[in-house]
Amino acid sequence: QYHYMVWMAEAVFPPWNFSWVMPDRLAAMAWPQTVASLDYIIKQGVRHLVSLSAEKLPPTHAFPQLRHTVISVPEFEAPTLDQIKQFIAICEAADQNNEAVGVHCRMGRGRTGV
Repeated sequence: QYHYMVWMAEAVFPPWNFSWVMPDRLAAMAWPQTVASLDYIIKQGVRHLVSLSAEKLPPTHAFPQLRHTVISVPEFEAPTLDQIKQFIAICEAADQNNEAVGVHCRMGRGRTGV
């Protein structure tokens, strides 16, 4: 039992609905609510996380190497043109630095897919 507990403490788990939209460049996911989920996305190469749901923010304070931007889009609504431009600018800057971007909303299905 001790070995299992040590393994669980060191384990990393993907956020629910984690998938690569563009391999090694853009990942979509549900709210990465745990340190284990954030550790997973960092190990996958994500260096910039965009939160579309201001009501569900991940514990990014534990990961100084992860840049975090909140682009608050209300659920069941489309982003504004300025929000789209902001997201594109983040993706372009990350691409120039050979870094991956992760984007999430609450469940990783609605706002994230837009």
